[in-house]
Amino acid sequence: MPEIEADIGYHPRSWQVECHTGLKRFSVLVCHRRAGKTVMAGVTLLDAAGITTKSMARYVYLAPFLKQAKAVAWGPYLKPQLQKIPGVKINESELWGELPNGARISVYGADNPDALRGLYIDGIVIDEVADMKPEVWGQIIRPALADRNGWALFIGTPKGPNLFSEVYHKARKDPDWYTRLYTYRDTGCISPEEIELMRKTMTENQFRQEMLCDFDASSDNQLITIDVAHAAAGKHIAEAEYEYAPRILGVDVARYGGDRSVIFGRQGLVSFDPKIYTMIDNMSLAGKVAEHWVEWQPDAVFIDAGRGEGVIDRLRQLGFSPIPIDFGGRPNKPTFANRRAEMWWEMADWLRSGASIPDITELKIDLCGPTYSYANAAGKLELESKDQMRKRGMSSPDLADALALTFAHPVAVTRGPGALITMHTDRARQNMTHMPDDTTLIQTHNDEEYVMSVLETIGRQIEAGEINYDEVERMLLSNQSPGVRADIGLTHHFCNGVYMREMFAPAGSLMLGHAHSEKALNIVLKGCVRMFADNVFKEVRAPQVLVSEPHVRKLGYVVEDLTWINVIATETTNVEDIEKRFIIKSPTYVDWETSKLI
Repeated sequence: MPEIEADIGYHPRSWQVECHTGLKRFSVLVCHRRAGKTVMAGVTLLDAAGITTKSMARYVYLAPFLKQAKAVAWGPYLKPQLQKIPGVKINESELWGELPNGARISVYGADNPDALRGLYIDGIVIDEVADMKPEVWGQIIRPALADRNGWALFIGTPKGPNLFSEVYHKARKDPDWYTRLYTYRDTGCISPEEIELMRKTMTENQFRQEMLCDFDASSDNQLITIDVAHAAAGKHIAEAEYEYAPRILGVDVARYGGDRSVIFGRQGLVSFDPKIYTMIDNMSLAGKVAEHWVEWQPDAVFIDAGRGEGVIDRLRQLGFSPIPIDFGGRPNKPTFANRRAEMWWEMADWLRSGASIPDITELKIDLCGPTYSYANAAGKLELESKDQMRKRGMSSPDLADALALTFAHPVAVTRGPGALITMHTDRARQNMTHMPDDTTLIQTHNDEEYVMSVLETIGRQIEAGEINYDEVERMLLSNQSPGVRADIGLTHHFCNGVYMREMFAPAGSLMLGHAHSEKALNIVLKGCVRMFADNVFKEVRAPQVLVSEPHVRKLGYVVEDLTWINVIATETTNVEDIEKRFIIKSPTYVDWETSKLI
């Protein structure tokens, strides 16, 4: 049958002409809102159907929801254009139009992907793929294109990390794919006056995403932003920077048949490739957790108690000690609505502090998926539920939930120098304090011989350049809950332009001090401390007067109850102002201090 010719009233803009002439078998078009991408894509279907020589050719327009496909494409564009072609058959109830050559254009919604199973597809337009489940492409559409060498055109506006962003970024590197990105500047579809009004009435992130086609723009209520997830993905962190930290496993147990059960390991700033299982029963999953437990020797294993009762019971039968965590349970901090919100917040802080995650698209989608709000009676931070996410077309964030479980509780370190910080044996007890001055923290230990051996080990590692003070500080802070006070005394004295800060630290305290911005006079009134500073170990015993140099950090162990006074010349009596001038807080400490306010 010869090609079909008809005037459907389409007058393409220059960018649309460029696309029509450049499209390949697989193409991705990223366009700003109201650019005319749906019209252009619909004409692409009509053109292909009109010139095809294939028998009973089948073309598809696919939107996230069938109602959306009918309202956005079928009603305003596809059906009116089809009706302008002589001899076309229209089936309104099934939403398809058939040309005289037998080629058919049908409209589907990705909310019922099974309707596409078993079909062959000669060409498909996938509109707003950002709102579709990732498996729709790989499990259903791509196989349907195989037997007749069908083509696919992805169109949409960015919406963070998802199937659309993954396809676009991969396609840019593949010469067999056609990719184009059109911002409002490229199409000229919207007047400058309207653009200016949009800038004033939209948030910066909204404008970046909708009009500048920025995949890295995040929603304003997104807990973990796209930028943060991208920065952490695939980041390399040397083993020496996390080997001191506890090994923690989080296990999220599938709730529904389509969900995934996930085992996720984390050690300090590093998380490792997760174990992902689908359609696995609790007994089998318990066996997988037990295998990983024996292999990796974690210090703690936290398991979702909501659907993991069988896994927890089975592991206990096998002699393990899993810790059940109720996502809806009571949080440790009163600012959160439940444990899940609290764990996710801790995970977000961890990611922003320079953490590393596997570069897995599904993980990044999971992390950036849930939004947060304070829209509850108590006005507490609440994370979007899995059911709420499903209603807007998002998958259950199973990978991210498993990783979040590794933040359920502080965990003791049982290996390496970091074990000093969280010993939980008969020979040690510990507390921590945030000092509002020049001492980062103090921890109390009873075993002097053990503490000194570890202190000397850390000192040698610092001297050899294997670790630095910031890494030591991270060790001390990484497994603690800010704000827990130890038996520390602090007194401020002011007289005639002199400030004296008197600190008392009990015997057995381990101290890491901030660096000072200038020289300071120090008076040791009482006690004894063994310190490592300037790559030198020394013992300071009272009574003694000494001068501390600027930009030097001190790591010390208090052998006898210590009273130490810093003497600073200043006219101000505002302690906060003195600290700002005199103390240099590391980025690691500032991040930790900020977390106290949450």
